[in-house]
Amino acid sequence: MATPDIMIDRRIILEALSLIKEGKEVILIAGNDGKMEEHEIFEGIKIHRPLFNGVDPRLSLLYRVVAFGISIFSAVLSRILRMLGTSLDFITLRSGYDLFLSKHISYYRPDVVHIHDLPFLAAGVISSSKGKVPLVYDSHEFYTEQNLPFLATLMLKRKERSFIKKTDTVITVNSYMQREFEKKYSINNVIVIENATKRKFELTPEKKYNLFRKDLVLPPESKLILFQGWFCEERNLATLVNGMTLLDNDYYLLFMGYGDYINELLDMAKDLGIKGRIISVPAKTQAELLYYTSSADIGVIPYTTSNMKNLNHLYSSPNKLYEFIAAGLPVLASDLPFYRDVLGKYNNGIIRDFETPEGFAKGVKDIFAMDLDELRRNALAAYEDLNWDNEAEKLKEIYEDIEGGL
Repeated sequence: MATPDIMIDRRIILEALSLIKEGKEVILIAGNDGKMEEHEIFEGIKIHRPLFNGVDPRLSLLYRVVAFGISIFSAVLSRILRMLGTSLDFITLRSGYDLFLSKHISYYRPDVVHIHDLPFLAAGVISSSKGKVPLVYDSHEFYTEQNLPFLATLMLKRKERSFIKKTDTVITVNSYMQREFEKKYSINNVIVIENATKRKFELTPEKKYNLFRKDLVLPPESKLILFQGWFCEERNLATLVNGMTLLDNDYYLLFMGYGDYINELLDMAKDLGIKGRIISVPAKTQAELLYYTSSADIGVIPYTTSNMKNLNHLYSSPNKLYEFIAAGLPVLASDLPFYRDVLGKYNNGIIRDFETPEGFAKGVKDIFAMDLDELRRNALAAYEDLNWDNEAEKLKEIYEDIEGGL
């Protein structure tokens, strides 16, 4: 397996563990920001994080020449080499980094190459072709729809269009994305494996954890609203903070996760005079996450509906939705198709307007006026369908088909 992730996505870990359970050896090549150990073992998964030195393997000889040159000329030549490398990338659709990664993938002589997300697809194609082994492309999102520089987006679009038909199986996260991939690239080998999670403890409607109130010393009557995951401006989090000014003082908004944007949100809360009711909670390990998730009263997924042309946004089905379900947490979500489908089917939360602070505040009041215990029971019932054990069976079938063709 290979992923650009430095903080490895839960989905990837669960997939790898499921394959190990089936008797397979999994080696996961992951990103490295220069601060990570090159090799580690996590729950039986062998993780290798090769660190790229920036030298394009195709131009290594020229780089050596530059290294021995006079400094003023070396700087000019280094810039020329970078431009040459970029030109080669555009012409061949294979970057120096792709070649670097493919070399490390091929080193392990894999029986199957399983690539997570578009940035590593070219490397997967190179290494699977070299080893004459099957290639699985596991696309967690529409990478080409992300807010990236124009040339980077253009390159990714060309790569995906060129390489996706060289895969044996394409996996994605929901039926909306499945249909888009099939329509966009005229393929029919797309299989859905949802972002479901695995709960390692029993949770009944009567049992609820209370870790936030204990850790943060909050009043027993406090009403806890939870956002968890990555904090960034694009996730409409400022609307939540502004909306808290329209709610009574017994409402608390908890941001549990990671991302520097939390500092802006806390500064905003201070300016609005609600500093004590906006609380940053450090990210939790997967082992402890759901205990904390279960300790809130509701979970929010506030992504704006104003950017409907961005398919990555429109058809999102984030990890947090499945984590809320596994933790028995009622959900307050914006009106996006997948959220609407899940909440409509299982009645484990409500859809409301998150475009304005007023809309968010009204949604909070609406859901707290409902029978939260009933919504909680419905969420736990939804977990019987939306859990990783069920999704792991789909992954098992994919690999049985692959093995049958080897």
